[in-house]
Formats: sequence, structure tokens, C-alpha cells
Amino acid sequence: MSLENDVRSTGLATERVLPAGIPLWEDGSDADELAFVVEGELAARVGDAELGQIHRGEMVGEASAWVGGRRTAEVVAVEETRLLVIKRKDLSVLKQKYVRVYDRMLDGALHAVARRIRTVDLDIAKRAAGTLDRPENKEPSWWRKLISSMQGPGVGDAPLADVPLRMLPALKGRPGPTLLRLKRALVAKSYRKGEAVFLQDEDGRSVYLVAAGRIDVIRNVKGGRAVPLASLGLGGLFGTGAAILGGQRSASCVVGSDFAWVYELSYEALTSIEDDAARAWKEALLSALRLQLGTADEQLAALDRDGREPSAEDYDRILGLLSTYQGNDESPTGTLW
Repeated sequence: MSLENDVRSTGLATERVLPAGIPLWEDGSDADELAFVVEGELAARVGDAELGQIHRGEMVGEASAWVGGRRTAEVVAVEETRLLVIKRKDLSVLKQKYVRVYDRMLDGALHAVARRIRTVDLDIAKRAAGTLDRPENKEPSWWRKLISSMQGPGVGDAPLADVPLRMLPALKGRPGPTLLRLKRALVAKSYRKGEAVFLQDEDGRSVYLVAAGRIDVIRNVKGGRAVPLASLGLGGLFGTGAAILGGQRSASCVVGSDFAWVYELSYEALTSIEDDAARAWKEALLSALRLQLGTADEQLAALDRDGREPSAEDYDRILGLLSTYQGNDESPTGTLW
């Protein structure tokens, strides 16, 4: 059964028909629902700029349904469009009574937001300026691992995972047993200054959480140059895009401090942990991605309102906002659609 039919079978969704040109949601409205496009097509817009289109079978509003906030774009029907709409307040009912449907929606939302970030990221990267040399590791990965195992960490014991975990949105108030199950799936790793946790274009499905030190995120651009996107401290989250969608890393993550500790959650570990812990992690990940996307969208909208020709440095800054979650547990103020 399709996800749309699963949702319909719960009785929690209502149908809505929009004539062409009529908004589903206004810019600045409360993000209190999400929808499936049953027939027709929607467009997300900021002013005269179109951010993207939503087609039959796709979700819209999933970037904020788990968090709330206010929308920073208008969503309008391109043609007559029929929708299946779910109120945000009913997500808790889905989770309690229809957990299989809830989990499918959560997975669908994660993939949709990750794909949207990747699309925007690739578009902006074409306009970015390079100010650094591309990072490289001189030795192959197997050699780095061998040397690390021979030397040992040399930087003391791994910090506790509790603090960075509770800095992630949606995990702050989670009960201890859920966090304990998550912690069992994490692997602590130490690195020294200049070492790469991973390099751009490497394959990888792990996501990482900074427990100590600083991780610099660097994006290769044209001409053998690179852009410094972000510097992540305690609670910073990186590697999310490839972890969700698979494929190659879109940036390099290199230690910028004397040493760093990170916690790795591999794809295999995530698929093996208990349902409640995996669900909590996915909810936190979705909230973090939503913040990344919403913040970058706000900056793009500000550039549009400013009226001047954006510089390469403007796009560099927005790439940084898209690439990582900065470990801030404050509630975000905006969302994308």
C-alpha cells in the first residue's frame, strides 16, 4: 500500500482542493500542517523567485511539521490541485496508534528534506568562490587507520556522549533509556590537527557528532580551490546528506584544533538499534536538517530583497548554513515550505 493510502486509512487526514493560483500556505503563516499532493502541482515561492515545485505523490511541509515555526515561503497551486492534509498536532496520534505509518512518513520526510538540501547546495556551489587549497590526505585511508591504531588516541579519554546528544533538537528532553540505546550505537573516534574525518567525494553512510575540539567543513570548487564552509564545535552534526541518501560526501571535514573527538553513528548501527532509539535519532536529524534548510532559505530570501547582485562570498556563507548543524539547541524561527 502506498504511503498516501496508509495515511488516508488512519482517518486523520482531510482532503483539500485548490484552484490554480490559490495559496496552500502564505509566507509567514504558522507551520501547523503538512500535505500529500494527490493530483496537480504546487510551487514554493519567495517574492518573484520560485524555489521549487511539488508534484503528484510528493509531500510538502514535511520540513517543519515535526518542529513548527513560521513559513518563510508561499506555497501556491500551479494548476487545480487535490491534497491530503494532516495537522501537525495529529502526528503524536499517528506515533501512538499508527506507528508503522508514522515511521514511513518520518523516513519520507528525511529523504525529501535531504534531497532538497542537495539540490539547493549543488545550485549554489556553482557560484561559490575558492579561497583555500583543496584538502588532501597524503596517505591512503588504510595507512591512516593503521598508524592511528598503533599510536592510540593520545588525547585522553573520550568525552561523554550525553552532552552533544542532548544539544540536538528533539533529543533534549528524551528519557534516559532512549538515549542509552543511542549511545550504545555510537563509536568514539579521535583525530589530530589536520586529519580528515572524511574527504569530499568519498563514499560513506555514517553521520558524526562533535564531542570535543573543532571540525572545519571545506568544499572543493573549481580551479583546484576550496571554500571554508563552517567550523563545528561541541554538538555539531555533519555527514548527514550522504548518510541519508547514500553516495559521495559533498565536502571534506578536517580537524582544525589540536585534536578532536567525534562520535560516529554508522548506517549499519542505526538499522540495528531498537525502534524507539532509531525513531528519536531520525526525529532529531529531521529537525536539524530543517534548521539548516530554513536558515539558508532565509538568507537567500534576504539576498533577493536586498536587490544587489550577490557576491561569491554571499553564496559561500549560505553553503555553510546548508552543510552542517551547528549544535545550537534553540528553536529555529523559520522554515522552508
